[in-house]
Amino acid sequence: MAGELILIVDDDESWASHLFDVLLLHGYGVVLAATGEEACALVAGGTVPAVVLMDLRMPGRGGIEALATLRRDPRLLPGSLIVVTASLMGHDVASLEALGIDVVRKPTTPRSILARIRTVLDARAGD
Repeated sequence: MAGELILIVDDDESWASHLFDVLLLHGYGVVLAATGEEACALVAGGTVPAVVLMDLRMPGRGGIEALATLRRDPRLLPGSLIVVTASLMGHDVASLEALGIDVVRKPTTPRSILARIRTVLDARAGD
């Protein structure tokens, strides 16, 4: 099922660039956004990713606000939002997971991210 579009939303250029390269090598289409505003604008403009990888701490519109906007978009399927961040407490993780948002804590590896993406896409294929 390679070729699915993944949206990476992270202001850490080094991490985002590395993850971009890894995802491309594994056959995914990839779009980058450095802010929540950029991510929301991309989706509003017609870019509909299979999975969104969202950091929470970014300049401008942060990840929480952007997640709230993206969750309301009916084109994004449930389970397609994955938070990838170092800035969460345990209760925050539980709150996000209760909303159907997966959480990956940084530091992490691209291999771990690939596994999460595959899990989301495989679950969707089984629906």
